[in-house]
Amino acid sequence: MIKFGTRVFCKSNLVSQSKPLRIMRVKSLCRTSTRRAFMNLSVDRNSSLSSCFSRNSKYPSTLFKMLPSRNFSIDERNPIEYMKDYDLRNFDTLEDIEQELEEINTQLKEFEGKIKDPEIPKKYLKELIVKMRRMRTPPLSEFALALNHCVEKVGILEPFQEIWTLLERLSYGSISFLSGESTVNLVYYFCKFRQTSKIFWSRFDSKLLNDIQSIKNTETLALLLFALVMDSRDNQALYQTVLSKINDHIDTAESKDCFYIAVALSKNLIEPNRIPSDLLYNLYLTTVQFIEEYNLSDLSHFLILFCSPIANDKIPEDFWQKVVEPQLIQAMEDFEAHKEHINIELFLDDYIKCLMGVAMSGQIHEEFCNDSLEMIITNLDECNNHTIENLIYTLVRSKIDENEVWNHLIDQVIKRQLIIDDEINEFCFLLGMMDNKIDNKELWDHLDKKFTKISKSPEEYPVDLIALYASCLSHIKTPEEQKEMWDIVEKVTKNQQTE
Repeated sequence: MIKFGTRVFCKSNLVSQSKPLRIMRVKSLCRTSTRRAFMNLSVDRNSSLSSCFSRNSKYPSTLFKMLPSRNFSIDERNPIEYMKDYDLRNFDTLEDIEQELEEINTQLKEFEGKIKDPEIPKKYLKELIVKMRRMRTPPLSEFALALNHCVEKVGILEPFQEIWTLLERLSYGSISFLSGESTVNLVYYFCKFRQTSKIFWSRFDSKLLNDIQSIKNTETLALLLFALVMDSRDNQALYQTVLSKINDHIDTAESKDCFYIAVALSKNLIEPNRIPSDLLYNLYLTTVQFIEEYNLSDLSHFLILFCSPIANDKIPEDFWQKVVEPQLIQAMEDFEAHKEHINIELFLDDYIKCLMGVAMSGQIHEEFCNDSLEMIITNLDECNNHTIENLIYTLVRSKIDENEVWNHLIDQVIKRQLIIDDEINEFCFLLGMMDNKIDNKELWDHLDKKFTKISKSPEEYPVDLIALYASCLSHIKTPEEQKEMWDIVEKVTKNQQTE
């Protein structure tokens, strides 16, 4: 089961009654496939990583101005009915709107159900934004939070496109009145749901550059960095300014702030020369303080960053061997002890990403590596295709020489037809085959079928991949067939050079 912003391994409530397992902490969903991760992160700033960021949660229990007799408990509050009754309340002043948004955000945050009719929140939000048009300093970030809640409770974005457009237009007229934090909050929601545009950034880029200088809150700065990466921004000057400011205040960062920074830096969108030279080491020092607060999914992002070329030489060897390995060993022990209550597929997906980071750091202990691979192979049937691909990548990039593991992986590749159906990174797989001198007749048949498919439309494939196929298959082909393969490589190479 996966919730918004969370990664849940537990299949049963039986385990939750005892002491929480490290591998079952419900903190945050951060997957390597960036789009899912970014779209599932809830926004609640004062809660745990599972909700990630939001307005403060200490809302007053506001009485309705028009209906003072309607004073009901938190358990009875229903945001759907509340939004239906908007015409019974008066919110013509700025104070009215602020109180209204405070109340509806509280109700939506606490509401555990789904909103089945999107027209109810759409009509309500449109009425609010029409009222806000007449105000000089409308509460835009609070409105964006309400819109965020509504989109998540409905589960689809399309019904609210008009509201996003109205909010964008309204923000242009009020941009000069926004505080730095409000600007960041507003930008975050637009990035989260991919509602930005060239016009949007032409207005907000300079605003952000100016506001960053006055922001001393690491939480806000980390959130901005995270938002920019979510939207795949390529404003390197803005990245550099944000990172420099973060580095100045990194000692005040909390666990979720470190997490946002690590995710942003691990996506390879920021040029290395834009990253302050001591930021990665400072991030490492701060992260170690919170290491036990992260679940495997969270931890994997730190490890992928810390083993990368931009960071690996700044991370002490002891981190991998004395901090990370004990965490993963404990995760394995918890997994084996409570396996019947755990979603094995999700656990293995996250564990292999963590193993990838340790292996690629070059600091992995042989005993730990062997124990991890044994546990993975025992449960290999439970792995999804993407997890199989990550394991192959880990073995190839870290030069782990494990023929038995490769034999099990090849069995899965054949059984699932991963090569024929384009389900894995073939380039990485073929390199691993050649390095480990794999010889499997059934696998050669699969590769041959795939090359036949490639030969029918070679222009759709990278020339390096075609050449690698030709090299791998040469020993099972006749001289004439070998020539045909290399003729295809030569033809594609010439065509790509011409283009």
